[in-house]
Amino acid sequence: MQSISTVPVPSSTCKVPCLNDYPGPFNFQFEIPPESSDGSKLLFSVPLNKLFVNMHTKIPVKFKWICMEQDLQIRALPVFTSSDNFENPVVRCPLHSSPGELSNEGFNYLFHIIRSDHEQTQYHEDPESHRLSVVVPVSALPLGSDCMTVDFTFTCKNSCPVGMNRRSTAVIFTLEKRNGEVIGRRIMQVRVCSCPKRDKEKEERDLHAKVQRDVQRNGEFELHQAQPLKKLLTDKAHNSPRRRRIIENTDDKTVTDEEGTDNTEVHAGETENEEESDESISREPDVNCSKHLRVRRDSFLLPPNKRLNIATDEESSNSAITIMKHMVDLASSRDEFVVFGEHVARKLRNIKNAKVRLLLQHKISNLLFEGEMTNFGSHL
Repeated sequence: MQSISTVPVPSSTCKVPCLNDYPGPFNFQFEIPPESSDGSKLLFSVPLNKLFVNMHTKIPVKFKWICMEQDLQIRALPVFTSSDNFENPVVRCPLHSSPGELSNEGFNYLFHIIRSDHEQTQYHEDPESHRLSVVVPVSALPLGSDCMTVDFTFTCKNSCPVGMNRRSTAVIFTLEKRNGEVIGRRIMQVRVCSCPKRDKEKEERDLHAKVQRDVQRNGEFELHQAQPLKKLLTDKAHNSPRRRRIIENTDDKTVTDEEGTDNTEVHAGETENEEESDESISREPDVNCSKHLRVRRDSFLLPPNKRLNIATDEESSNSAITIMKHMVDLASSRDEFVVFGEHVARKLRNIKNAKVRLLLQHKISNLLFEGEMTNFGSHL
């Protein structure tokens, strides 16, 4: 009788964790308030499924599932979402992970970017992948409650150099048994920044522009993206009457101001050169509308092959010459210090342990600081 070999299920903190939502048999769900009390430190975008939050801001996450057993645990694992950095663990930058940082006083897990104030919180590091995660055991729920609320905070920004370093990130919430078996998984995109409102509105505008380009290019797009985005823009227009809003029609795009009067109509026709594209754009300004309310022809309203201000062949040649001259200047400015810096960078990239890399970078920064202090006559 042949024995059947079973392949072990990968751990939730392995080198390549799964990024697919999986409600599981208990219909695992999570919910985040759309914004904080002051509306500036914490904002959640439904079309993007993305959280925009300040550093050290409490995020109350409500977890729900059908069978509220107590032998379960919830894990929060930060990951990079781009394919180039997906296998790398997400750790804090040297500045925020230094022992002298005020937020690290009395805290031993300096490299974790996610923290929880739950009294039974556990901080894990996978011995193979070196991924850092936060685990909160499921406790008994108060009477009348159907969900478990856990407060999380982020202790580093996406813009921090060496750490997340402007790379897109997400958090994987997993509902697990105490032995680590995953029975539910949810994914949430995250951006830790200084101005959540600004970044949220910018990314939603970018998504709106992408949907418009897809409509003009293919005539169709995914409804699950368009419907919540259209509702979001409509609600925002009603809540902010002084903002101009874009109303989607079947054949054209009409831009209106706060008075509801049409300012400009942009018709995208099927043209193949710049002159025909210019003729396909008609302006019909309202006589009662002031000059500053006239809407310019924004490039995101037109498909990429019909955008204005297309460079001529002569302009392209001049740009290429300028770039080549700049490259020659850079090549001539290389000296022994530039070469040594590149050598150090190559050595650091070959070190796979993220913690060791951070410690080395910290020591190198201290040595450079001590060397610069000698310029002031100070010998440390």
